[in-house]
Amino acid sequence: MRAVFKNLKKWKHRAEEATRLTHYLGHSVFTNTILGRFPPPRKAREMGPSIWVALKHWWDCEEKDRQNIENGLYLAPEEIVPRPKEFLWKSIKSFVDLWDVKKRIEDRDVSLMDSFTEKVGFPKYYTQSFHFQTDGYLSFHSSELYDHQVETVFMGSADTMRRLALAPIVRHLQTKKAGSAAKILDVACGTGKFTRELCRNFPSAKVTAMDLSPWYLKKARKLSPQATFLQGNAETIPGKANRFDVVTCVFLYHELPPLARENVSRQVLRTLKPGGIYVHVDSLQKGDVGELDGSLELFPDLFHEPFYKGYVESPLESQLQELGFEIVETELAFYSKITVAQKCL
Repeated sequence: MRAVFKNLKKWKHRAEEATRLTHYLGHSVFTNTILGRFPPPRKAREMGPSIWVALKHWWDCEEKDRQNIENGLYLAPEEIVPRPKEFLWKSIKSFVDLWDVKKRIEDRDVSLMDSFTEKVGFPKYYTQSFHFQTDGYLSFHSSELYDHQVETVFMGSADTMRRLALAPIVRHLQTKKAGSAAKILDVACGTGKFTRELCRNFPSAKVTAMDLSPWYLKKARKLSPQATFLQGNAETIPGKANRFDVVTCVFLYHELPPLARENVSRQVLRTLKPGGIYVHVDSLQKGDVGELDGSLELFPDLFHEPFYKGYVESPLESQLQELGFEIVETELAFYSKITVAQKCL
């Protein structure tokens, strides 16, 4: 009877994953049709993987997540299939916004620098329209649409790719027996989707999250009121050295120029306790999965990602090692790479 129940749970999970895929894949087709990218242009067909190759890697990623949940490594998500009313509303808002996005793509207009952003003191590289999204990261409107837009790009797997980063944290805290008093910092938390998972899975830990965008932080605070939030640049993490057991960073580095990436890594090294780990999630890099390399070439052409090409061509592991980290493990999941690095004792 227990085996039957286990199989039912497995197939229920898979059915929910398939439903989520259908939701976001359909949204992606409609979005790309409006942008004139469906059917895909010749360059995309020649360089990018077939839909079957992409689906294989998507499936492998989802299966890793399901097995981790089944094995009790971390909690199942609160929802897999998006709520119909919320999905419909976000879809409508995204489609309305697409006309402005389309114009920016055609005009190659990505500048957001103005007197307001200069007064606030954002670094210049931050004051542009990443992905061609309206307002970049500098409005509440942007924060409302961001997660829906990212899930559309990654066929509904963005949350899954984030969630896989929980596994090395669980293993580290169990080994170090620091779970009850662990201090965790989530760098560049954005809308707080991963911060929420940290709070859910490590309720006894002291979770701190920081982001440069006050609008995105406002949304993150609503998701995890129990966490401590800081508004600031990850290149200058405030506070004393050697105080966090774990530092996480999800989908930040590919949007930073090289010197900023190095500055963030140095700050993470400074703030980690000796023996603490840095769990980093970002895009695959060249050579990680050969049959997906073409997509890495296409991505900055399809979306405004000014620093992406430089990131995917610069192996992260060697950069972290040069700064003094020891690489513990790496895991590839669809279009993401999870890198776990430790501060030497």
